Amino acid sequence: MKKSFFVFLLPLFFFAWLPAQAQKTLAVATGNYKPFQFKDREGKLIGYDIELGNEIAKRLGVKFQWKQMDFRQIFPSLDDGSCRLAIAALHSTKAREKKYALSSWYLKTGLVVVARKTGKKIGSLDDLKGLTVAVKEKATGNDFARENGLKLGFKYKEYLSTEQSFAALKNGEVDAVFNDYLSSRIYLKENPDYLIPFPPFASCGLAIAAGKSSSALISRISAILGDLEKEGFLKKLYIKWLL
Repeated sequence: MKKSFFVFLLPLFFFAWLPAQAQKTLAVATGNYKPFQFKDREGKLIGYDIELGNEIAKRLGVKFQWKQMDFRQIFPSLDDGSCRLAIAALHSTKAREKKYALSSWYLKTGLVVVARKTGKKIGSLDDLKGLTVAVKEKATGNDFARENGLKLGFKYKEYLSTEQSFAALKNGEVDAVFNDYLSSRIYLKENPDYLIPFPPFASCGLAIAAGKSSSALISRISAILGDLEKEGFLKKLYIKWLL
């Protein structure tokens, strides 16, 4: 009985995946967010997400056409169908799960505060009272600030990119930045005058996103991510790009 049930399901999975296979090139939205996606001195797109995505494409038997864009354009590109996937250090959240198909996590991370070492001592979120925090538009730090700023007593300013947020911190326009933990560690290596004053205040993971109509493709990608973890590929990427 079990064998016949499996034989029945196999064609269904195959035909669900067939449209993606037939389309040999898939448009993939990504951002400009070091060390996940950025261009080197020669203008080549590189980073953790790019290397991961190219390996996934290889195992899917397709080619990814990377489309680099502002972060706020990434999810709309899935909505209008101009991109099939988004691989852009995206935090997996319940709100996003309701609207999009999300893969399993490929990295664990969280939201942190980044501040100047010489600024006001910040030991917890409560210490942000009376301060101004920079957030990136449409990012999870922006969502947190919008939902908790009034309650915790801090103001926030929205910026188009993480780079602009950190520039505002350097220029004294803001007192702190909400940002992803992993990329913030890289920023601190290059900018020793700043620190992460306390551990992540909101844990989450990074996932690959697609429209709900591409759930079968996302399921296949999740299986590939599981293989990549078992094979040590994800660990090698972590060492290369995030240590």
